[in-house]
Amino acid sequence: MAVKVLDRRRFVRVASIGTLPAPLIRELDASPVVCKSTDVSPLGLGILSSIDLSVDEGLKMEISGESIQLKVATKVQDSGAKQWRYGLLVVDETIDLEHRFRVLGLIYSPEKAVSRGSTQVPKKSEKRASDDRAPRFGIDWELPIDANTLGNRTIFKLYIANISRSGMLMTSFETKVGHLAVNALLDITIDPQKKYLSRPIHGFAKVVQSFAEKSTDPTKKNVSFGIVISEIFPEDKAAWDLFIRSLEKASEDDSMGNPAA
Repeated sequence: MAVKVLDRRRFVRVASIGTLPAPLIRELDASPVVCKSTDVSPLGLGILSSIDLSVDEGLKMEISGESIQLKVATKVQDSGAKQWRYGLLVVDETIDLEHRFRVLGLIYSPEKAVSRGSTQVPKKSEKRASDDRAPRFGIDWELPIDANTLGNRTIFKLYIANISRSGMLMTSFETKVGHLAVNALLDITIDPQKKYLSRPIHGFAKVVQSFAEKSTDPTKKNVSFGIVISEIFPEDKAAWDLFIRSLEKASEDDSMGNPAA
């Protein structure tokens, strides 16, 4: 059971000024994607567009003579609007997309925000890249979690893709799981059948993001949710802390080339 510490800096995004340094081209038919850039990270790009793209679709953008390939990783339709918010991932992870945007002056800074008279960009946007939050661990084993919205008896069966002390990314193929809307308050139980832990861990959480991903099985729809943990029940805090520390130890062993305990 491998445990990997995810590099948060690769995923933390900073605001961009809305102008791409070069046209974004669909590999499918070489047509341009009319869009607005919303944010950028070393690993990817956020855009807003009225063009309907498919998850996993290939795109490319040429910056200073360098062709950068991207793929659509997430797709969320804006409420009440005929446009979508897309999360694009850089195919070659050695490419630092944020650095290229920064060199070209396409990253917001507090000074630019003030000079433009803008109040929409947080002054802390430049500092988000130095992230000192608890590490998030990616796991490649099926750690189950039961979740239901407060006041609702329907229990959704999900699996944890990555986890930290403060939150996690959950995924499911259940169609009804779409009812877990952003801002929904959840009652959660981690490992309810004690498959990996000595006891189930209970708590409360809040959904902060939701997106659909393309499945290799066309009959299934992979839905993922990002949640922030509001509370771990007092009787489970010791077990929760022990579990997180075991992930930390396993990640250290993996990084040193030792077999995880």
